[in-house]
Order: sequence, then structure tokens, then C-alpha cells
Amino acid sequence: MTKQNIESIEDEIDILEIYKFLFTKKNTIASYTIFCILLGGIYAFILPNIYKSELVLIPSHHTNTDNNSSSLMSNLGAAGGLLGLNDDNGVSAVEKNLAILRSKLFLYDFFAENNMLPILFRDNWDETNNNWINADEPITFLKAYEFFTEEILFIDKDLKTGIVRLSIEWTDPELATSWANKIIVKLNEDIRMRDIQKFENFIHYLENELIQTSVKDRTSRIYNLIEKETQNLMLATSEEEYAFMVIDKAVVPEKKVRPRRALLLIGFAFGGCLIGIFVALFIGRHKP
Repeated sequence: MTKQNIESIEDEIDILEIYKFLFTKKNTIASYTIFCILLGGIYAFILPNIYKSELVLIPSHHTNTDNNSSSLMSNLGAAGGLLGLNDDNGVSAVEKNLAILRSKLFLYDFFAENNMLPILFRDNWDETNNNWINADEPITFLKAYEFFTEEILFIDKDLKTGIVRLSIEWTDPELATSWANKIIVKLNEDIRMRDIQKFENFIHYLENELIQTSVKDRTSRIYNLIEKETQNLMLATSEEEYAFMVIDKAVVPEKKVRPRRALLLIGFAFGGCLIGIFVALFIGRHKP
């Protein structure tokens, strides 16, 4: 018999001995497993149901407005940059609009408009006195922003199709749906108003330039710019879905997305079994 065969037989004997020993400790292993299952059951029971409300968006045709204007504004040198009309620096309009959506300034306004802080932190809110339970340490917009962007708001952009999926996950399915639909309405409106102000400022600047110049070629370029920006202004004034078009509106979800209580129980049971084995092998074996 070779040395390799002898070692293989010894390994089998060791494994068999361990199995026999663990079998004698089956009550210990079962006790830990059952305890962890009960613990997992309690944990899974107290976890609130989380519902996901999602809407599907595509970039509006207005996302190309800045690119079209930039080619015309290049004829006026630094004028576009001074007015903030040519400041993309290679960032796409879609990414810029999504950055606005994630910004503190935008979300702070959204929280305030919908009185969301007492809802997001209801355990810290005293409804009777209409104030924070700990008045010396009230919940701040920054804390709400961090919680909202990390645990509630999710944005997924498909690089191939350009489709954007915006979802809100919350314990109340109706609130999740309301927030999802409201946030895109506010985003479109905020970006629309920003662009209206931007176009109006540029048109005003061009009109002043037109008064001051007598060069025919430059005058022609300015007229072209005024015509283009006036068209952009008219579109911004009339379009509601200005930055993103809603392809699929958020509806109230009927099923929760988490917690997955069955998987939690399986995980706790597996963990309890491992703990039981550890106790049996490394503690029970050393008892006199």
C-alpha cells in the first residue's frame, strides 16, 4: 500500500470520527440552530415591508439644445461662457440633469415642499406637539439627504438605450409612488425655469450687442443667434416634460421588494448550525 493511499484512509477515518462526534452533539447543534431560527423569525417579523415604485424616462429632445446653441455661440467668443451657456465641459445634458436631481439644493427643496422630514424620521417626530422628540438635536436636511439618496432614491441609466429608471423604495407604497411622480415633475420644472432664464439673459445680451455693432457679418451672426435662442425660449416655455419624458408613470406597487423573510430564516438557520458545530468541536471537545 502506497503512502498516498495510507494518507487517504487516515483522512477518511478523521472525517468519520468528526461526523460521529458531531452526531453525539446533535442536540447542541440543533439547539443553536433552533435558537437562531427563532431569533431570525423575530428579526424578520419586526422588519417593515419595503415597496418599490418605478418610472421609466427618456431624455427629452431639449437635451440637444445646448449642443446646438454652443456651435452658434462659438462665433461670439467668450460671450457664451460668460453667460453660462457653454459650460458643459464634455458633460452630457442627461448627466447634468441627473446631477441636478441628486443635488442637495434640489432635494432640500423637494423635502420642504412635501414636508418629508417628519415622514422619513417618524420615530423622532412628536405628532402631538408637532415637533422633534429631541428638540435640542432636530433632524437636519443633510441627514435626510443622506438617508434619502442612500436608502430610498435609486437611479439606473442604460448606456445603450439612454433609458433612465428612477425608483423610490419606501414602507408606504402610495407615498413611494407619489414621491416618484412628483420628483420628476419638479425636476422638469426646475430645469425648464433655469433654461428660460438662461435664454432670456442671452437674448438680452445679444440685443445689446446688436445695438453696439455695425459690422455686417457680425450683425448677421447675432440675428441668427437671437432667432435660435428665441425658438429655444418658446419651446422651454411651452413644454412641461422638458428634461425627461415619462414613458411609464409610477403606479402603486402591490408586492413588497423586501424583506425576503424566507431567505432570512434560511440564513439564520445556516448560521445557527455553524455556530452549533463550532461550539461542539472547539468547546464541547475540551470539556472533562
